[in-house]
Amino acid sequence: MTIKDCILVTYPIVRPYESIKSIENRLKEKHYLVVTDEKNKFYGILTPSDILAKPCKLVIDCLTPKGIIQTDDSFGELIGKFEMTPSEALPVFQCGEYLGILEKNDAIKKLQYKLDDFRNELMISRAIKTAFLQNISHEVRTPLNHILGFMSIITDLSSDELEPNRDEFYTIIRKSSEQFLSIMNDLIELSHLYSGDQLCEQNQDTSIESIFADVKANFESKAILYNNELTISYHNPDKSLRMYTDSKKIKLIIQRLINSIIKQAQKDDFIEFGYELSPEKQEIRFYARNTHSQMADVPEKIQSHARQRGLYPEFSFQYESDFSMELAKKMIELFGGTLETEGLEADNQSICFTIPYHAPKSTDECG
Repeated sequence: MTIKDCILVTYPIVRPYESIKSIENRLKEKHYLVVTDEKNKFYGILTPSDILAKPCKLVIDCLTPKGIIQTDDSFGELIGKFEMTPSEALPVFQCGEYLGILEKNDAIKKLQYKLDDFRNELMISRAIKTAFLQNISHEVRTPLNHILGFMSIITDLSSDELEPNRDEFYTIIRKSSEQFLSIMNDLIELSHLYSGDQLCEQNQDTSIESIFADVKANFESKAILYNNELTISYHNPDKSLRMYTDSKKIKLIIQRLINSIIKQAQKDDFIEFGYELSPEKQEIRFYARNTHSQMADVPEKIQSHARQRGLYPEFSFQYESDFSMELAKKMIELFGGTLETEGLEADNQSICFTIPYHAPKSTDECG
């Protein structure tokens, strides 16, 4: 908020050569009158104390000197000027040009509202910071618990006991380490963003089918980290579709959407991701959703064993406090897109994002 935000352009006025007797009642009612002529030339501000100090017949003869406010004054200077004058209002000037009037009570009220806004924003910021730190604590400790927990199991087991489960344990440790590294990378990216740095786009002609296949393969490789038997599949209405985009960031965003859905998935849930291209081919909408329905003919099954040992506790679906989703939102904004949620409290959870569609630079539309 600046001084200009407090300027009043509508206020009680009086002409300089009006008689004091004709304006006495108005002056008592308004506590001040702005003295201007027909061309809006400013002469001064008439107050009841002016009439007592200089009792004259004409308005212009009763005026006494008062301070003026400049648009580049601080609010501290503004309050100081009001304290030095008995007037309820002072004129505002910029480079010698009269702009309007600033009323003391109105300015203080607006300043108080602004301070209240700042205080509320500070409280919200602190709450977000607390939730953010709590979420980081959870997200970081989970893969570390996997690593330390299974290393402890491996240490305690004899060679004969370890052998049947060795590959499973090693896979959990490796994937948990990858998850921990991914979290650290997200934090680094977020720190860059909040420090004012911008994420750079690395655009190239990309096959949507290759993006989806990579995302699906990524989750299938992490199957051992999930509790329940899930089905993950994707829907690609046009396997030949290509677009000019940053495929790495698109993959990361889709993975974060799916992760958020998986966090509250139940046994036998069906998680699908895909896209919809607008008829004009101006926008493309990527989505991930949990339909809670089994697909009998889908061969890919994600099996989980880690939760049997209590190493991957459940937690509620709260994408807004998930810093990984915060990074996804920032990436979506980089693409000039928007993040949407549908039915988060209903049976069918769905998250999607829409970004502009850019046709491939090359003329080759094949795979």
